[in-house]
Amino acid sequence: MQNQVAVFRTLIVLSLVLSIVGAVIDLVIPGLVPESLSQAYEAYAATEASMSAILIAGVVSIALLVLAVIATVGLLVLQRWARSLALWSTAVSFLVYPFLGAMLHSGLALMLNSIALTLWGAAIAMTFYSDLQTHFQRRVN
Repeated sequence: MQNQVAVFRTLIVLSLVLSIVGAVIDLVIPGLVPESLSQAYEAYAATEASMSAILIAGVVSIALLVLAVIATVGLLVLQRWARSLALWSTAVSFLVYPFLGAMLHSGLALMLNSIALTLWGAAIAMTFYSDLQTHFQRRVN
């Protein structure tokens, strides 16, 4: 069981690290996205979204980010409520994607984010389908 906890926590930490690296890699190494494509995307982004849509998306994104941080910390310390919060905040975040419009990422950023999301899914699955589930189930009196 202790080994499963270590694997679980490693999956979460790796998911977090890869998400952060995937989010900033295009900023750190701008040559990963061709300049002409970046310029076309900037022109698209400038004309596509209204200020109210940007504001709503920003508020929702910040709220989901706060929930994700709380869920991640809760999972790392094996809190019972964290499993539900992680599952539902992940599901809601998927529902937000269509409203964000087109996005531009390099292949490397997309790869890192895909791996991070897969690891996150594996960690959540462990809370339901491994011996670890005992930490996240309601106590029966």
